[in-house]
Amino acid sequence: MSTPTVFFDMDGTLVDSMYYWDRAPSCVLNALGILPDDEMEEEFARLGFYRIPAYVAERFPDLGPPEAFASRVDQWMLARYRSEVLLKANVREYLRKLRSEGARCAVLTASAPMFIEAMVERYHLEDCFAAAFSARQLGIGKEDPAIYTYLFEQLDCTAEDCVLFDDSPYAVRVASQAGLRTVGVLDPFFPQKHQALREICTRTISRYSELL
Repeated sequence: MSTPTVFFDMDGTLVDSMYYWDRAPSCVLNALGILPDDEMEEEFARLGFYRIPAYVAERFPDLGPPEAFASRVDQWMLARYRSEVLLKANVREYLRKLRSEGARCAVLTASAPMFIEAMVERYHLEDCFAAAFSARQLGIGKEDPAIYTYLFEQLDCTAEDCVLFDDSPYAVRVASQAGLRTVGVLDPFFPQKHQALREICTRTISRYSELL
């Protein structure tokens, strides 16, 4: 048997950051002297985060290519992680409980490594995680089952000994198909996802105190 390994998504699972990600494009534009109108806000909601930079670059070519706007958003978010984004209640206690029980914990997020580092440093969680993986850095999305093949090889573990905590239905669906047990975190910022999580996951939680 391999070491029990518990993977944690970050945004919406370990930290309450989704409000900031939702507001980031508009706040960056505001800082550049551009006030998004209702039509633009609706388009942001329709496009989703990763397609917004291309939309902004097309609408405001003077701001530069999509990568330039994406970088501005990243820097705005990094400041939020360092000063405003809150760790979910009882996360630290639960991580230390897992460690005391012999489990190994790892971060698995779509976000960039700099956000993981900011979160870990701010909340002094260095001793809680054995590893951290950024899907953005790896170039393997969490919607791709290949990411688990990679993780199993890196950590010398098997699906049967792994659990994923995540607030995204698509992420837990892929993990379930890969053979992991899954815990759906019911983030209040996205109540529309809760029913899907209840249907897919091994179990769901609204708060980590349920596991202490």
